[in-house]
Amino acid sequence: MISSIFLAVLEGEIRPDQIPPKAKNYITAYWRGRPEFHALSFDAPVGGSGGTLTLHDVIAQQ
Repeated sequence: MISSIFLAVLEGEIRPDQIPPKAKNYITAYWRGRPEFHALSFDAPVGGSGGTLTLHDVIAQQ
């Protein structure tokens, strides 16, 4: 996030005084690009189980 904001300032997309009000946009874009933190289906295969374990199975074992 920080490097994206810094790059935007260097490229002239935003001015340093615009960082606080626009920071939420950069944070949102960062998390959208991280699919491992998106919601998972309980029935979807997980990990390196070769498709045999679901998220429900993993939670039930703990």
